[in-house]
Amino acid sequence: MKKLLLNAKSIVSVDPATGSAGVAAQGVLMKLGIADQVKDKVKLMPVGMILRALANGDAEMSLGPYVSDVRTNQMVDGYGLPKGAYTPVNIVGYVSSKASDAKAAKALLTYLKGPDAEAQYKSIGMMPGK
Repeated sequence: MKKLLLNAKSIVSVDPATGSAGVAAQGVLMKLGIADQVKDKVKLMPVGMILRALANGDAEMSLGPYVSDVRTNQMVDGYGLPKGAYTPVNIVGYVSSKASDAKAAKALLTYLKGPDAEAQYKSIGMMPGK
């Protein structure tokens, strides 16, 4: 992975100011010890532009979006980083005190952490929460 990133001519990444995938991507570069070596070839973008930039040939590879974003996209081939190269990101759900149907919102959150949803997460390469 390190060699691939160092040899890439152009890399797009989610801008850490606009998405958690960008924060995670920067963490990968830091963990691999190559953040300074690749900083001049990394172009930061909003999450919605990453896959388009790859499909248009504006970049050779990307760090960020999440595996689930890439696996449902037909424009590019997606590959996850090897375990240990990244820090898993927790996704948290909240219900507003002003929700029009708090009971339904809480039921959705309960479902999203249940066994049916867990199978879906695993099918797209996500790790279910506990």
